[in-house]
Amino acid sequence: KEYLIFEGELNRQMFQHKSSIDSITQQKKALEAEIAEWENKKDPEPARDEKVILNRKRLESEGIPFIPLYKAVDFKNDIPESIKGHIEEALLDMGLLDALIIPAKYREKAMGIDSKISDKYLFASPNILANSLSEYLKVEKIDVNGITFEDVDNVLRSILIDKNSSSTYISENGEYGIGIPKGMADSLYVPKYIGALARKRFREEIIQKLQAKLAELETQLNEISEKINSIAVRLS
Repeated sequence: KEYLIFEGELNRQMFQHKSSIDSITQQKKALEAEIAEWENKKDPEPARDEKVILNRKRLESEGIPFIPLYKAVDFKNDIPESIKGHIEEALLDMGLLDALIIPAKYREKAMGIDSKISDKYLFASPNILANSLSEYLKVEKIDVNGITFEDVDNVLRSILIDKNSSSTYISENGEYGIGIPKGMADSLYVPKYIGALARKRFREEIIQKLQAKLAELETQLNEISEKINSIAVRLS
């Protein structure tokens, strides 16, 4: 009778361990798929609502040229990392980082009303005499037909770096405003999207973190497999 109780307990443990193996194996497969996706991804992108994704497909189908702000610019070489962080996070908080630059002649067509879509656009109103974001950011090489250097540069010159109650601005310390709404960026933020090098670094960091999680799962699988083998020996 005692042996039967002992055998039953071992079988119960065996069942639990095998269930754990199945669960961890599923997690491992999901992680491997996510790692493959990041390895095949050319550039990381900010999170987007489904309505935004649908709108950008619409713009493509209608032949309207566009480029997200973060892909069109890079920081100038002498900008400190702290200021880079303030500016990128402020743009992210303001909803401008992934907003689209579109030539003015497509404005009416791009703003077509559809309840199933949503997006943000940047139509330039440059202030040539004021200090602007163009002092910190430079226009990258544009590989989108229909988008010019001037389209992007004029947008940068439309966002001021001096505190202004009525204009769109971002200051060096991360304070920002869009008319009445004001805000403050986090001093610990590290740039992830502005500049090809930042996107490459962010992508590599994500892959490394996922690979570390994968290694942890593999360790767990090995440990549980050893326990299963030990129980199997005791049952034999």
